[in-house]
Amino acid sequence: MSRIWLAGLTGALIVAATSASVSRADFVEYTFESPLFGFGGEPAPITSAPNIGDPSFSASFTGLGGQNEGIEIDGGNLPPMSGQFLYVGGDYPVFIRLSENVYGLSVAFNIIDAPHNPAGSFEAVTSGGTVKVAAAPEPEEQGGILNLTGSSPFDTITFVGFNSSGQTVHYGIDNLILYTTPNVPPAPEPSSLVLAGLGIATLGGYTWRAYFTGRARRYAT
Repeated sequence: MSRIWLAGLTGALIVAATSASVSRADFVEYTFESPLFGFGGEPAPITSAPNIGDPSFSASFTGLGGQNEGIEIDGGNLPPMSGQFLYVGGDYPVFIRLSENVYGLSVAFNIIDAPHNPAGSFEAVTSGGTVKVAAAPEPEEQGGILNLTGSSPFDTITFVGFNSSGQTVHYGIDNLILYTTPNVPPAPEPSSLVLAGLGIATLGGYTWRAYFTGRARRYAT
């Protein structure tokens, strides 16, 4: 049985080795949940400390459509978003000013476009770099996760959602993680995940075979 335990431990170590270790001191996160964020309309711009992390950190969310059109705290289940989230309507971007420099970000998004339509996209523009990712079909609308790593420090972010024709659309964001130190975890490469899975499967198969072979030999004697 010790070999089975060893296989599980080794598998866990392989998985752990494929991702960087980041402590809670390295990031803040905006989940847009109460009590920091009240459901429905709030005075714009919406300024708040993070839901998770250093309470002295703050971010100010401002709409770029005239009188902060469409910026509000909404809620529901729009994968990959759930619970409360920041809804940006009026087909306008949202501008976010941070109280200090950060070194990367990760955010869940959902663009208001039917899942059967051609894939839209979501973009983050910062003073440290820009990244744009394709949206994927979800049960409702289209969504995904955007990661920005390896950039220069930045203290402003503009998020924009697009449909497949390049027109701006309504969108929501949730679980906005901002990395406050250079210790930003890289997005795992698909090949690394595949190799880790193969390693775990191979090791597990070998261990089980050795275990049952040993049992058979004991019963044969």
